Amino acid sequence: QMDGQIDAFVAGTYRAIKTIKKNVKFGISPQANMDTNYNKLYADVSHWINNNGYVDSIMPQLYFGFKYEKIVSFKFTELINYWSKLSTNLNVKLYIALGVYKSGLLDNGSDEWVTQSDIVRKQVMLGRTIKNFSGFSVYSYSFFTSNNKNNSLERKNLLSILK
Repeated sequence: QMDGQIDAFVAGTYRAIKTIKKNVKFGISPQANMDTNYNKLYADVSHWINNNGYVDSIMPQLYFGFKYEKIVSFKFTELINYWSKLSTNLNVKLYIALGVYKSGLLDNGSDEWVTQSDIVRKQVMLGRTIKNFSGFSVYSYSFFTSNNKNNSLERKNLLSILK
């Protein structure tokens, strides 16, 4: 049950940052699943997004592919559409965290990340078509420094659209 303590903590952190240095941006990167955020982590992310005084940005961890069969609502297209519609507050920027670390790996039985090498590139391109999309980040940095052969083509495809 939510009792407002997490909201108060987030708002207090936001106020403390802005008091010390107004131009510093404060953002939170919640899980992709809003139900888990709210009911297990007690994070009322929807409230933070749609009300001033909590965050400057939100960056949901959309670490799923396009063919996530286990839970249809976790397919990347479903998630990005959900999060883009969630925010009505233009003062809060929407960034998307992408799970590039999955490149070359099975994902809950899906071989999408093994058989395709342009998933993250497609995710970035789709994100760029969303009106309130402000940018993205990738997890994890080790993907860019890895000698793993499975990552090399995915890395090349992603970097090709960043130039």
